[in-house]
Amino acid sequence: MGQEESVPKSRKRGRANAADDEPSRKRARVPVDYVSGCQPWLRVMDKGKSWLACGLMPIAQADEMYAWLKTIAFDDEKMFGNVPRQVKWFSDLPYEYSNQTKQPNAIPPQLSSFIGALRPQVIQTATQADASCIVVKSFLRDSMVLGGISVLAQLICEFVVDAPEPNGHLVNHYRTMDDSVMPHADDQPAIVPDTVIISSSFGAMRLFEMKHKAQEEHTMRISLPHGSVLLMGGECQRHWLHSIPKVRGCAPYQPRPDSFLCLAQERNLSQQSTKWLEKERTANATRHVDNVRRINITSRCMRLVAKPKRR
Repeated sequence: MGQEESVPKSRKRGRANAADDEPSRKRARVPVDYVSGCQPWLRVMDKGKSWLACGLMPIAQADEMYAWLKTIAFDDEKMFGNVPRQVKWFSDLPYEYSNQTKQPNAIPPQLSSFIGALRPQVIQTATQADASCIVVKSFLRDSMVLGGISVLAQLICEFVVDAPEPNGHLVNHYRTMDDSVMPHADDQPAIVPDTVIISSSFGAMRLFEMKHKAQEEHTMRISLPHGSVLLMGGECQRHWLHSIPKVRGCAPYQPRPDSFLCLAQERNLSQQSTKWLEKERTANATRHVDNVRRINITSRCMRLVAKPKRR
């Protein structure tokens, strides 16, 4: 008998079996764009149709607002039998989302004065912008501009000058790092389309994750510290989903280079994300007034939508 010809394993097993190996191959890692919310910046996306802007309010203003927010009697937000977070809706209009309806509650004077003072602060920051800006290209093929810049004044003109005063405020209470909100867009019929949504964060720093609806490989993770303000403008809600992912096994915050945010394996965040978040916390220790508790105000322009009549 002649010597058996040496055949590669893939040929011996045949094409059908070789195809079985495809799922076992490592998938290409989806790139994540990490953006620090501890400095002002602007990002223009979707060929100029969407934009994000982030800044920081004075620490004294943030501390005062956070102290008042902790006195609110929050309601449990029940989803699929769980309570992922607590909320309180302040508006003259009801708000329907995720198969639930939030009934109107009068806007407290503390909240009204806070939003009223926030708008002039934003335009003042923009008008004092430096004409020479730093543009950083990211893997998203859009531009991020660091620092105050004149183009920001043009983009937020709709928010400060032309847009009506936000008349709906959803206050979200994340009791621990285990509280979260799933990916979603604030595109309900009751929200005036393409108006700026203001997200003000207080307490513990959390990651704000954004994913493109059509191109899921486009992902941003933004650190939002105590006193940060994130503006989502243009067609942002048409093209992007945003969420606050869980962080499992959170350790008490210690401003040490060797401290780690998670003692246990995280559920929704990669090890890279949690280490980056811990680095952000350590580098910005002055803006940490809470280890795990976070309260967020999401303000938007609401309208009354008539329900279709039943036949």
